[in-house]
Amino acid sequence: MAKNYFELNTNLDINQTAVVPALNGRQGDNDREVGFWIKDGKLPMDLSNKTIKLFAKDSAGVVKETESINDRTGITAGRFTLLIQKEFYQAVGQVEDSFIQISDKETGQIVSTIPVSFTVVENKMAVTQTQSQLYLDTVQKVIDDFNQRIKATGTNLETLENSLKHLQTIIDNINQEFDSDMFGKTKEDNNFKGKNTFEQKIIAPNGLQGKADSAGQADESNHASNADNAKNAELASQLVEKNDQTVNNLTVNGYHHANGDTVVNKLDVNGQLFAHGDVKGFGTITSSKKAFGQTWDYGLDVYLDRVGNMVIARIHGGLIAEHGAFTKLQWDIPVGFRPVSETNMLASVGYSKGIIKVFPDGSAWNVDQTFKTSDNNGGDGVAYGFGVWPTLDDFPA
Repeated sequence: MAKNYFELNTNLDINQTAVVPALNGRQGDNDREVGFWIKDGKLPMDLSNKTIKLFAKDSAGVVKETESINDRTGITAGRFTLLIQKEFYQAVGQVEDSFIQISDKETGQIVSTIPVSFTVVENKMAVTQTQSQLYLDTVQKVIDDFNQRIKATGTNLETLENSLKHLQTIIDNINQEFDSDMFGKTKEDNNFKGKNTFEQKIIAPNGLQGKADSAGQADESNHASNADNAKNAELASQLVEKNDQTVNNLTVNGYHHANGDTVVNKLDVNGQLFAHGDVKGFGTITSSKKAFGQTWDYGLDVYLDRVGNMVIARIHGGLIAEHGAFTKLQWDIPVGFRPVSETNMLASVGYSKGIIKVFPDGSAWNVDQTFKTSDNNGGDGVAYGFGVWPTLDDFPA
């Protein structure tokens, strides 16, 4: 069956609107195929490297958008067909505003905008009527994919929120214990009030101060320490990189360089550990180092906690300015907290929920929801949300 194509011209006056009867539909219509033929003046327009979208604000004032091209066989001559989803046919009456937008695929530059108009007829046979809802074709695909992933892994938003609360409780407990006198700190004075037993040797480059049980024990300890230092120094001077060496205990106050593999049963590092190759552990390799950061955008604020190579991001604040959908936020995630790859955060303001994408360069975009200072689907302007991601950034200073 031959397709009919409605002719549209990019030279149409901005104050004129093309009425497209083929776009007219009844409530409940879905995937209605409508053909268009775009001309630039008298000549067909080559659309082979263009993105074509239909935008509409229906009679209820709700925005819709689609780029579901079904037939591209005539795209070089300006001909194509669009599938119009059921969300475009929810509100009865003539649309408030609608236009075809043509943009360059590589640069995103908008080439032309052609005003069009159509009408939705009431379906009196429908048992129930669906309230008109926001529909953005590209965002819907992202949401469907995201929901599918959540379903496949057997998790949901409530599980993630509970996990975040549990993780936050663990972090708070670690902070409280660290700030107390339960742990010795390497760069502070420590007061050990009880008896302490050390199964291994005590290495004190600047000497030991205190009262021994007897002068003999103190003298023995001093001689033993001097002997061990001399033995280690002598042994270290005799090590040859090209030969296999076995050392039971080795203390290195400076740098230790190894051109080949180094195997140790236990490695204590008081400072930083730098490795030019892979670091492999037969047990668990953990890091308790932590750092904090934050960034703002008129009340849509994010607070960052880093423990090891994991970053926990928490959104909290009260909006003092509107944040539109598909807009770049003023966030600048600091170096030291940026994700390895593009990642998603879940955000909620009042009763409006949406997705915020965070990128490895520290930028962030509000994807699919407009957040207002008040009346967010009947809710207030208080913002909250969360996200968790790994980072390979150097630790913040």
